[in-house]
Amino acid sequence: MENYFEAPQAYCHNHEYNLVFELTSEGLNASTQIVQSKDHIALMWVPLSTLNEIDFLPEPLKIILPEWLLSSSNAPFRSVMERTEAGSNEH
Repeated sequence: MENYFEAPQAYCHNHEYNLVFELTSEGLNASTQIVQSKDHIALMWVPLSTLNEIDFLPEPLKIILPEWLLSSSNAPFRSVMERTEAGSNEH
């Protein structure tokens, strides 16, 4: 997913790409504890219906992720970037 965000002046970028993959694994399921490799990033199993109740970023994924997983579409790319009349990005 292509996304932009409001960033403090200290940051030089406010544009990002998020890569999301769907996979299956015999050794991994919702009852498996996820090993945390970084203290500042929380990894947990969350039902799709509760994404709006947690601090899940980027915000647009709260809508796009369930739509993608629950649809039969194989659309590989989504963007929340808006285009101006001149064809350049507003953000």
